[in-house]
Amino acid sequence: MALPQPESPISPHDFWQRTDGHWDQHIQRSANDARRVTIGVEFENYVVRRLVGDDGWSWLDQLELDVVCRLCEGLGIVLEHGPKAFRSGLSSVELARATAAGFCAATEGKAGLREAFHVVKMASPGTVKGYLSDFGALTRWLRRVDHSDPRYTQIIEVFTSFVFENYALDDSQIVLGRSSPSRRVHSILGVAKVAGLSNARVAKFVAAEAIGSRGRDGKVFLEGNQCLQLIQEFADCVTCSEAKQELGLSFDMLDRLRRSGLITSRYNLAELRPVYHPDDINQFKKSVFKHAAAVDRIPKGYKPLNQISVTSQIKVEHVIRLAQWGQLHTLCFRSGLNGLWSLHADPREIRNQFSVDPPDGFTKEQLKSIFGLTFPTSNKLIKIGILKTRSIRHGRRRNKLALITKPVMKNFLKQYITLGMIVRDNNCQAYRAKLELQKLGVLPINLGKNCCKVYRRCEIEPTGHPIRPWLHHYLDAISELGTTPVSRNGRARTSAPVILLDSAEAAR
Repeated sequence: MALPQPESPISPHDFWQRTDGHWDQHIQRSANDARRVTIGVEFENYVVRRLVGDDGWSWLDQLELDVVCRLCEGLGIVLEHGPKAFRSGLSSVELARATAAGFCAATEGKAGLREAFHVVKMASPGTVKGYLSDFGALTRWLRRVDHSDPRYTQIIEVFTSFVFENYALDDSQIVLGRSSPSRRVHSILGVAKVAGLSNARVAKFVAAEAIGSRGRDGKVFLEGNQCLQLIQEFADCVTCSEAKQELGLSFDMLDRLRRSGLITSRYNLAELRPVYHPDDINQFKKSVFKHAAAVDRIPKGYKPLNQISVTSQIKVEHVIRLAQWGQLHTLCFRSGLNGLWSLHADPREIRNQFSVDPPDGFTKEQLKSIFGLTFPTSNKLIKIGILKTRSIRHGRRRNKLALITKPVMKNFLKQYITLGMIVRDNNCQAYRAKLELQKLGVLPINLGKNCCKVYRRCEIEPTGHPIRPWLHHYLDAISELGTTPVSRNGRARTSAPVILLDSAEAAR
C-alpha cells in the first residue's frame, strides 16, 4: 500500500510518523475491509518488517533503514525518470513507483546495484559525459552524506568501484572521498597529457590501432592498462626526423632502408609517418658497427659505404648487408663518429664480393662489336621476332638487360648474314660489297631506316658470291665472346658481372 505524505511532516523520511499518522485512516481501514494488496508493495512490506524488528540476513538488512530508503528512492528516480529528474518534481504516486523500482534492484545485493548502474549509464541521454550527470538524484544524495560514516560505506564502495571502472577520470580526481587504486578507463585528453603527445596524434594512433571504444556521446575512451602500454610505447618512439639525425641519413634513404627490411619501424600506420623505437635503431647500428674497427685515421683509398655504392653501382642495401654479415674485412670507422656513413671500406673488396661469371649469351653491345649490328638493328630484329631475348640483371647496377642466347644466335647465323660480316670476310669496302650484291639481284631484308644491311644466306649462296660458312662465323663469335665480357654498363669492355634470372624474377 502506498501511503500519502504526512500533513505536517517533521521529516519526509520519518516512516514511523508517516505510518502512525495514517494508521486509522488508511491502514486500519484497509485491514477492516479485508483487502490484502500483494503486488507492488514489496518496499512497504520490507519497511514494516524492519520497523517491527524482524531483521533478516540479506545485504540490505545490513544497512540502516533510512539509508535503504534513500538508496532505493534515489536509484529508482534515475531508473524511472532519468538523470534530470528531481524528487520535488514528482508526485507521490510517481515517487512510490520509483522507490519500488530502486528497491527491486537493491534486493539483488551488490550485483543488482552494479547491473542497475550499468542500465543507468547506457540509458542516460546526457550530453555531458560523467557520472554526476548520469546518476542525477543518486549522486546528489551521496555527495551530501558523510563519506566517512560507516553507515554509507558499502553503498559508496559499490558506486565508486563502478565509476572507476566505467568512466574516464583524472588520476588526481577523488569520487565520494575515494581515489582509484588503478585507473581502468582513460580519455584521449588524459592519455595525451600523460604521454606528452598531442591529442590529434593520440587520436589518430587509437583509430589506426582500433584500441578505443566509442561512447554514446561519440567520444573515444580507452579501457585497461594494455592500451596505455601501447600508447606509451608509441610515445617512446622517435619520429623520422629524429631517426635520420641519429643515423646521419636523409628521409629518402631512411625510408629506403625501412622498405628493404634493414631498419624496422615500430609503428607504420595509415595516417601517421613511420616511427622508430630507440631500441630498434640501436640494434641496427650495433649490427652494422659490430664488425667494424675503430681507427684514428681512415686508410688511404677507403671510401664511405654510400659513395662506394654510387661509384660501383651496387645497391646500398647489399653493401650494408655485407657489413652486417661480417664479410667486409676492411670495414672501419673513425673514432668519435657514429653516423652510418662514417663507415669506410676498400671499394675493391666490395666489388670483388659481387663478381660473377659473365652470362652464356650475347648482349646488344656484344652484337655490335662482334657482328656489326647497331642498337636500332638489334631492336628491330628483336621486335619482328628474328632474335629472341631473355631478361638478365646486371651484377652491380641490377638493371635489366636483354640477352640473346647461343642457340638463338646459331639459328640466326644459319639463315642470315650482315653486311659487316661480308666486308670483314672479303676485306673490302661496304659500299662496294653492297653494289656487287645488288648486281647479283640480292637485296637486304626490309628493316627500315637507320638499320644495318642484313641478307639471307639462301639468296647469296646460289650466286657464288664469296661468304664464309655460318659455322665459321659462329665459332669466331664464341671465341670472341670469351674475350669481350660485359662491363658494369652493359658494354663490352672489362670484366664485370651479369646475373641471370629465371622468368619469375625477371618479371619482378
